[in-house]
Amino acid sequence: MKALSDIKYVHRLSLSDISLTFNPCANRSRICRPLSTSILEFKSVSSDFIAAVFSWASVGAGVDRSVSNIQIIFERCSIPPLEQIPYPPRGIRLTCLRTPSDDSLDNAILPFSPRRIVILGCDGVTDAWIHRLVTNIKYTPRKCLLSYEVKDFENFTSGAILSLVKKHREEVYDLGMTVKVTGQGPVLSEDDARRLRSINECTHSHIFWDVISEKSCII
Repeated sequence: MKALSDIKYVHRLSLSDISLTFNPCANRSRICRPLSTSILEFKSVSSDFIAAVFSWASVGAGVDRSVSNIQIIFERCSIPPLEQIPYPPRGIRLTCLRTPSDDSLDNAILPFSPRRIVILGCDGVTDAWIHRLVTNIKYTPRKCLLSYEVKDFENFTSGAILSLVKKHREEVYDLGMTVKVTGQGPVLSEDDARRLRSINECTHSHIFWDVISEKSCII
């Protein structure tokens, strides 16, 4: 942690293969050191290490947050609850790659109110999870979410994505939303394909659906 505090600015900071034991209750001072980076990447690190970094550092300090320049990437990590971090960057681009099917996705989304979510190869993306994203504001304020991309999932249906886009359209029509579904994934029914085309034509939202299947189609 001392080494991180000596960094003036780095565009991309990648932290990998690190494990430690951390007790968040021990950090009672709530003194945050600036961690000035535009892209912060955690790869195969322990959940305690992630908790320690966010408890200790104000991520993105010195970066222009008003234009959503901050990206946080979690790869092959179990992500702990981060609601109590002192100064979470808001409106970020959040990427989760191959995270476990526990509460990691929820824990990653909750504190940051991301504008863009990219989820690749994570087992936790199901209809139930997307429904929470749609209906429960504590997971992410829907007005912040402008882009949602998933790749290599087969545990959800096109109906869940439709509900996400429809809810966003009802609440923040003028902003629109981009949804991209690629890789292994559910095949669209003809009815859902027509509904998605209608959304593309009649709103500011754009849905791109190109899954690997003989029956797949591009919207």
